[in-house]
Amino acid sequence: MTVVVSIHPTGAVLAVAIFASTVTTLWWMLHPPKSKAEEAAEAIEERIEEIVSATVLVMSEDTSSEHMVPFALKAAARQKASVLAVYVIEVPMQLPVNAAMGDQERRALEALAAAQAIAKKVGVELRTETVKTRNTGQAIVAIAGRERAHLLVLGTVRRAHFSGNPFSGLIEYVSAHAPCDVVVGVRPEEATKTLESLKEGLG
Repeated sequence: MTVVVSIHPTGAVLAVAIFASTVTTLWWMLHPPKSKAEEAAEAIEERIEEIVSATVLVMSEDTSSEHMVPFALKAAARQKASVLAVYVIEVPMQLPVNAAMGDQERRALEALAAAQAIAKKVGVELRTETVKTRNTGQAIVAIAGRERAHLLVLGTVRRAHFSGNPFSGLIEYVSAHAPCDVVVGVRPEEATKTLESLKEGLG
């Protein structure tokens, strides 16, 4: 017995259209469109990954970086990124720029060794460097440019070195001239004073 199947062109087109529509519907059900919140979260995550991928962690005589070192290294660990830790020594004008600075160089080695220990603990590749300069702010900005940094992490300015505003002097200069984002550590009491000053200015 021979069965002859005749396919009408119109029927074939309709069958293909129905099949395509069914596949499209199933795909849409399995891959619903992302909400604006999800899209925003993904964009932020991508931005964070890009920023942290080129981080320079700065330490110096003028800043206290103990609390910022773990922050920078743990952030880098989450993104499996490497970090450059730089200790900047400002040399007085009366000395050659490459003069031996015994106490400062010892503190630099200690600070970088401590950062290296934390990096090893959290599984981050850390490069270290000690830089001597006439101007700490200019040196930091130059290093950021040289490294094509996406993020500079600075510690809190030591109280003895600033007039009460944590965004004055060194941090103000770096924030204004750095070719990348800058994260600054501010102690709670200093942040409170700054907010109070801003309120007074607005009032």
